[in-house]
Amino acid sequence: ASIFEFCGVLFLGASVTSTVRGKIFNTSDYEDMPEVVMLGMFTSLVSASFMMMIATYMGMPVSTTHTVIGCIIGFAVSNFMLHLEYC
Repeated sequence: ASIFEFCGVLFLGASVTSTVRGKIFNTSDYEDMPEVVMLGMFTSLVSASFMMMIATYMGMPVSTTHTVIGCIIGFAVSNFMLHLEYC
């Protein structure tokens, strides 16, 4: 199993990193405010860490990737809702 995990990281790691970096939400919307992306990614990692610790403590099966992706999507949706201009 460890051989296949190593091969997966070696051959597919760059595409996963590329997807996380720029294809989950439109980064061009934040070109004039990079601090929002930096804060959003930081809070996503911190909240994912807490969720992982709680799930591990409770003995639940967890996926680090799914947790981080969920937090990033949550950040993007909440930031979009925060900056909506209502008519």
